Amino acid sequence: MTFLSPESEKSFSCIKYDDVREILTRRFQLQERALELFLCDSSTQFLVFNSLEERNCSHRELNELCPKLIPSESLAEVTQLWRESQITNFEYLVFLNKFAGRSYNDLMQYPIFPFVLADYESPVLDLDDPHVYRNFKKPMAVQNESRDQHYIENYNYLKRDFENRPEGSGPNFGPFHYGSLYSNPGIVLHFLVRLPPFTKLLMEYQDRNFDVPDRSFHSVGTSWRLASSDSTTDVKELIPEFFYLPEFLVNALGFDFGMQQSGDPVDDVQLPPWSLGKPRLFIQIHRQALESSWVRDHLHHWIDLIFGFKQTGPSAIESINVFHPSTYAGFDTTEGLNDDPIERNAKLTMIRSYGQVPRQLFRQPHPMSVQPLNAKSIRRSRNLLPSVDHLQWGCYVGSPSCQAPVLKHKESFAIPVHSFLPLRTGDTYALGPFTTAILSHSYDKDSFLGRPTGILGVALISWGQSDGIVRIKIRKDEPVKPLFQSEAHDSVILCSTFPDYNRIWVAYRSGIMRVYPFLFDPLKPHFELTGPPTVLSGHVGPLQQLVLCSSFSLAVSSGSDGSIILWDLHSLNFIRQLTPDIILPVSQLAVSRNTADIACAVNLDDQQSRLELRSVNGHLIGMTTTNPLITSLCFSSAPEGISINVVAAGLSNGRIRLWDTWTLNVVRDIITDSSLSIVSLTYSSTSQHLLAARNDGSLLAWDSPHNHKKSPRFPPFINLTLQ
Repeated sequence: MTFLSPESEKSFSCIKYDDVREILTRRFQLQERALELFLCDSSTQFLVFNSLEERNCSHRELNELCPKLIPSESLAEVTQLWRESQITNFEYLVFLNKFAGRSYNDLMQYPIFPFVLADYESPVLDLDDPHVYRNFKKPMAVQNESRDQHYIENYNYLKRDFENRPEGSGPNFGPFHYGSLYSNPGIVLHFLVRLPPFTKLLMEYQDRNFDVPDRSFHSVGTSWRLASSDSTTDVKELIPEFFYLPEFLVNALGFDFGMQQSGDPVDDVQLPPWSLGKPRLFIQIHRQALESSWVRDHLHHWIDLIFGFKQTGPSAIESINVFHPSTYAGFDTTEGLNDDPIERNAKLTMIRSYGQVPRQLFRQPHPMSVQPLNAKSIRRSRNLLPSVDHLQWGCYVGSPSCQAPVLKHKESFAIPVHSFLPLRTGDTYALGPFTTAILSHSYDKDSFLGRPTGILGVALISWGQSDGIVRIKIRKDEPVKPLFQSEAHDSVILCSTFPDYNRIWVAYRSGIMRVYPFLFDPLKPHFELTGPPTVLSGHVGPLQQLVLCSSFSLAVSSGSDGSIILWDLHSLNFIRQLTPDIILPVSQLAVSRNTADIACAVNLDDQQSRLELRSVNGHLIGMTTTNPLITSLCFSSAPEGISINVVAAGLSNGRIRLWDTWTLNVVRDIITDSSLSIVSLTYSSTSQHLLAARNDGSLLAWDSPHNHKKSPRFPPFINLTLQ
């Protein structure tokens, strides 16, 4: 399908029907005339039509033309998952925003998240103290009860004026408590002004000027104070970035936002003392606050205000939760204007700038959560930070909240295990040297969460033979078959792919990579390369490591020249290059499935390694030196917000060392029964198992002491070889 851009008839984009996974109806400027397409690469497209009829016609046609659409979520099912603690508060709010028509593609309908905390001044934050949280039963403007009467009187005054105004005397919008909404384009751009392209969008929004310095977003505490008590016109809630994106708090590009009346320049956002002045820590602590047991017990009240029965009608009036009529669906831009274009444009301006109330999702009070998400973390563990009490470490192998890991399984193989492939089913495949697996999952067609139910088929790719041929084995009872041959002067070093992905990444000794598209039908079974490879270059020497991260559509490659390059898995475009602190060949590399943080190790000599942890945007989180050498790396991936995950390293002395991903401090060492090197290491997809392979062919498996869910199998791995 091809779409023209509204800015230029010469600009267009093309989307394959096969790439569309979901199609949802959307409003645009309060009118039902838009669609949002969700694509297989996690990107989205927002399509605006001229009318409801045109939108609906296109919707029907796309439903017939797109063969790989998945079922849309059921609101009742998602709510029940949240009540049973199967998803986090953050995940549930993402679902609710999606259901309610909120979109990152429309500043007028940007996703809404709540102000969570009320304490931005204390040096120590106790997440178990109810007094540090906002009142979720009340809108932001009336967090202070002394302000209730002001807005009630404002509503009553407008109500009397509405009832007494003569008919035909001009626009009469009806009574309301607040003149603008808790979310609108100005609020979104106010928060994101330090990040392009929002910087440019804000200047366009404000006649090519930044905001007045004292009114700009310069302090989290000031934003809370203005919205909750000091300003009668500031009623804003937060945006999702407050819970996952520290970069929006930093003026990395050095924009000149001016000088406040106090004489202080507006630069990086001022953070609460308990975040120790570190944006990443603020985001991580804030995410844990959102997932606290107190918030989980009270979040349903806020949902009632924003998405539920207190959004409109008598319940909204009683809750002091009525906004300007131009923010509600059904606001007519032509009613009572006698075709006056000036007044009609004024109404359109209101719609574009005041904000738009989300679709109402609940007509009755939202049910409470019935089970705390952190019930498994039964042990009180040490505080990670001196400034925050009661952070949740979570439940995974090696977590300080759990008992010390106990070895559950040990097995030896004639062909040593060289790498692991953790699957979303909970299983882990163990692979031999110079081998990678092409794998297809089976899915429940009625499951909107897209969770796999099993394995349809597996093919094994092998390389590293003296003839330079890359081979494939499709069936266990069939011999391997040649795929392609590398040139004599440029042999294949690495091959990589991941489940349900239709490309193979092949790294060569010269430093180039070739990405081959393929078709794999596990039921026939059949495999074929479907086109010429895309050539990627950026390294000036042999590649050392190649890691593909499907959750962020990210490939990370490292070379003997010390370079680390990030690529897009689907567009195959270069994203950025990271510069390590020490320019040495990268010996080990890992990417977090939760955050896309990147851990890399370099060997300083034959006894010491340097470990660096960086964000996906290149910010150095921490570094440390180990003795002995790091011989393998991986991340745990317990749910964010209710866990502090770790980066785990297998060492040349047979130990496994865990560091937390917040401060890169040592959490614990796991001691094995041998001093043989750990050559490969992985957590299972749920982090309830930790698997390690040693260079003698032995494999070790640990189970989380608080893993009460029945494992798909034990031992929790399947050994795959070409033999």
